[in-house]
Amino acid sequence: MDLPKIFVKSTVPFTPWIYSTSVENGHEEDSAEVLVERKDGEVFGTAMVTGSDKLRYRIHTPFSEQRLSDIWKDRVIQNLELNKKLVKGDAFRAVFSEASWLPGLVIDVYGPYVVVELTVKWWEKFEKDIVDLLMNEGYSGVYVRRFMELTGQEVYGEIEPVVVEQYGVKFKVDILNSQKTGLFLDQRMNRIVAARLSKSLFGEGFTCLDVFSNTGGFGLYMLKEGAKHVTFVDSVKRVLEAARENVELNGFGLEKCSFEKINVVRSAEKLSQKSYDVVVLDPPAFAKKRGDLEAAKKAYLRVNIEGMKRVKRGGLLVTCSCSGVLSRFEFRKLISKALRKARRIGNILYEGRADMDHPSNPYIPETDYLKCLILRIF
Repeated sequence: MDLPKIFVKSTVPFTPWIYSTSVENGHEEDSAEVLVERKDGEVFGTAMVTGSDKLRYRIHTPFSEQRLSDIWKDRVIQNLELNKKLVKGDAFRAVFSEASWLPGLVIDVYGPYVVVELTVKWWEKFEKDIVDLLMNEGYSGVYVRRFMELTGQEVYGEIEPVVVEQYGVKFKVDILNSQKTGLFLDQRMNRIVAARLSKSLFGEGFTCLDVFSNTGGFGLYMLKEGAKHVTFVDSVKRVLEAARENVELNGFGLEKCSFEKINVVRSAEKLSQKSYDVVVLDPPAFAKKRGDLEAAKKAYLRVNIEGMKRVKRGGLLVTCSCSGVLSRFEFRKLISKALRKARRIGNILYEGRADMDHPSNPYIPETDYLKCLILRIF
């Protein structure tokens, strides 16, 4: 049976995201998938019907009439096997939505367990099939998080807190009570680069202020590379306790650490007035949609000014943004403005993005969401 056709306006360039305002005519006929064509005859590809009034269709197979319902299992296994090889360690992202050409599906692996996020209604009917597929791959527990009309969570099998290792650093992950899917895996390589660069410049015995530390990400790698003291700062008491536990788990020594509960977004000026060899700023996404962008820019600017003031002359600033709607160019402009307002001089030594198990879709700039700059500050 042929797929129903949806026609987009002839002025619309190819994109995997089809908004209702771009559609000229066509009828879904209650189908879960449609063929998207432009009025001039160009085939955009096969798309799932999202159920959203705005982002109406998400193309999963460009330039083809292939149904995702026939091939999604193969794509999941292909991505799973590839990403096992791309990163070192037992925690990685196996499937990353549009970047894996599986819109609305995210799968993260933590040792024997898997976390699945479903963000498009299309996947609802395949939930049990996804779980069965992963269980057949040898995983002992699957945690499904739903962000659709049918919301909520469900655990299949058994899931307990687990210790995973990322390039020589151990993390205890409480999957059922964590932010995101359990751990911010995308910063893996940026943490390593920042810590090794710090050691190269300052030798062992440097100091670090890790702001928005969560469960310890950057700070733990700094300790591994010889930092004499790391100050972990976060607004959530529970994640600071997890950071403390991770320090002990790795045997780094609590005497080298301090833990401060500060809401830096609201009160950045409350950060310690000390100067540090390295300051890390790794905030949550201040802008999740374009309407949030202007307020987010002000927040990024304020946090970075305060961070720069606390870097010793000749020290490093590691500053990040995971807001997909904020472009790399805009982020650089913000950092330049912060330098000017903080009356500091800096140069960029490194520009990073998400690690390889978090690829981006070349047609969707928002999937290249993570920005990480390391600057030398004078």
